[in-house]
Order: sequence, then structure tokens, then C-alpha cells
Amino acid sequence: MYKILVIEDNPDIVANIYAFFEPKGFELDNAHNGYSGLTLAANNHYDVILLDVMLPGMDGTKLCKKLREELHDKTPVLMLTAHDTILDKVAGFDSGADDYLVKPFSLIELECRIKALIRRHEDDHFVHSIAVGALSLNNSEHTIMREGKSIKL
Repeated sequence: MYKILVIEDNPDIVANIYAFFEPKGFELDNAHNGYSGLTLAANNHYDVILLDVMLPGMDGTKLCKKLREELHDKTPVLMLTAHDTILDKVAGFDSGADDYLVKPFSLIELECRIKALIRRHEDDHFVHSIAVGALSLNNSEHTIMREGKSIKL
């Protein structure tokens, strides 16, 4: 199934996430602070990262910026936080987060958001071309080629 990194220091939230997602076949890793979360993200492949903003060591916005700017990691990041103002959300998205969910949250909604992020991320990696013999069609670029030469339509 899917592999999720949970970077969250609240043991009750972590336990609830594990109890909800593991029976559904999700594989989860957990880090309790920003530095260990960054290390796990840098050294492993995850389908999505759940990231708390208020973490010991390095906060979630700094961690997300490091993922994006220094590690060039494009793994979808969903921030989970009690910070609920518009400015908090803007800061989260500006740091590179793909989604933002305010605590307390529904685990059912969390699952829907995770699946939507993974779908969008997988679609980014989907090759939008079809080849039949010497003819190829690239749907995303709206081009047709035959034997390496562009065909004008």
C-alpha cells in the first residue's frame, strides 16, 4: 500500500493515526522531533509526509523548507497543526506544504486528503504518451510524432 512518515511529537495523535491507518494496510514511520523527521525523510521514500508545525528541535515550517529547497524533495506534505489562522496557513503553504489540516481533525478526512495528495503526486509522474509503431502521441504536450519528426495538425 502506501508509506507515510508521521512527524508528530504528541503520542496520542501518533497512536490514533497508527490505529486508524495500519489496519488499512498503510506502512507508517514516526519521528518525534524535526531533526529525526528530516533524517527519515532524507533517507527513505514516502508517499506522503504528515508534519506537525510545533515540533521540538526544528519546527515544521523550517523542516518543510529544508525538504523543498535543500533536498529538492517533492513528496507531498500535509501539515497537521493547532495553528488555525489564515496567516498560519499561509506560512505553512509558503514553506512548501501541499495541504493543511487543523487539529483536532477527523481521521476519515485525513485519509481522504492523503489519498488525494498521493493521486495528484502520482499523476505528476504519469507519462502522457502513447506509441504505436513509429507514431507517438503526447497528450500533455499535444504533439504527434512519426519516426521522430513532428506532424503538424
